Amino acid sequence: MELSETSRKYGEALMLAITASTDEQAKECEIIAAQIGAHLSEKERDLAHKGIEVAIDFLKNSRASK
Repeated sequence: MELSETSRKYGEALMLAITASTDEQAKECEIIAAQIGAHLSEKERDLAHKGIEVAIDFLKNSRASK
């Protein structure tokens, strides 16, 4: 299954919100993600969230093993 461009951009906006340097940047990314997410189905948004959770878990585990 290939992600649509909109789904990918939604995931990127969410990741930027999570990793933003400041609260202001995080809020801006959250707003952008919400705007993009409005064009996705609930299933597409859920899949994006799960993908991000997997990526974060992977990064945490890879850093912990070093």
